[in-house]
Amino acid sequence: MEVTTEAGIVSVTNDLLAQGIFRKDGLTPAEGTLLIATVEGSSYPVTGWAGEGIERPFAKVNLSLIFDPVTGQNRQLVGDERVVLESFGGLLGSVTHEQVIPPVIGRIQMANPESVILPDEWP
Repeated sequence: MEVTTEAGIVSVTNDLLAQGIFRKDGLTPAEGTLLIATVEGSSYPVTGWAGEGIERPFAKVNLSLIFDPVTGQNRQLVGDERVVLESFGGLLGSVTHEQVIPPVIGRIQMANPESVILPDEWP
């Protein structure tokens, strides 16, 4: 079996980006929701699950796992990079929004001050 990994890890201080995610009622945490973050100019997105490693109703993604497509090494972000966040809740639906990453401070930051409300197409 052959496995390919990125070229290497460099020391970066990127933040964990957290997003609150609720069901249609705006109160019930949407547990099990997948948060997908795609940073402009990066190799691939990073993901996190609502309630995993962070309190409900939040999901978090580790921006230290953002890699440069040219060098193959993880990128130091400074803030102001464009990021597309998709909250995918399966049968609950999904919500996508684009924003600018806040200035990097080396810890957890809120992605969007307003929490995401999934459309909840099902009764």
